[in-house]
Amino acid sequence: MVSKKYKSIRLFRYILFFTLVFLTPINHIKMYAQCNNIKHNVPFISQNEQDYLPDESCCVACVMMMLLFYVQQNKLSSSAIPDYKTLCIELKTNSRHGTYLHNILSYFDQNNWQHHENFTFDQLAQTLHRAPIAVFIKDDLAPGFFKSLLKPVTKLFEQPNHSVLLIGANEKGFSYLDPEEHTNSSLHRHFISYEYFKKCWTGNAYQLLI
Repeated sequence: MVSKKYKSIRLFRYILFFTLVFLTPINHIKMYAQCNNIKHNVPFISQNEQDYLPDESCCVACVMMMLLFYVQQNKLSSSAIPDYKTLCIELKTNSRHGTYLHNILSYFDQNNWQHHENFTFDQLAQTLHRAPIAVFIKDDLAPGFFKSLLKPVTKLFEQPNHSVLLIGANEKGFSYLDPEEHTNSSLHRHFISYEYFKKCWTGNAYQLLI
């Protein structure tokens, strides 16, 4: 005869099993339903192929890619796009600090462009379908990950507060463009899992909406 205690333990195991099997995937699907298989076609700009501030202008390259994305979408005239050096100057990029986020947002405001910059992690995945999103990455956790990450992904951690451009997402993670790479290199397109991204994201991001 089966004891009541054993029945209770078995019932608890069944409940735990069905919770893990069914509820977790449902929450996961609900969380990323709006971002499944998103991929924007964005013209790539390499900061290292520029003559002006190539080492400090990752943010400038990301902004330039955003602008070219809207030119490609016929929502912005190519005549409205400044050259790279001019954009660096307008964003107040310098050789010591790079580019500050508030200067980028001020530039958007001056041109009467809408933007979004207050993101939670979930909102990144849910609003990426509207347009690419530039994010700032920290590298203070990098030493612990270098050995466990594939080479294309480690590039993401090499520079503190480096800016990359999210262009796509699926149920596993984000795809992004890294302006530190060169145009003729296939490595400028990367993929990073949501788990790794959450560990290296600074919490700062911005999205241009035209």
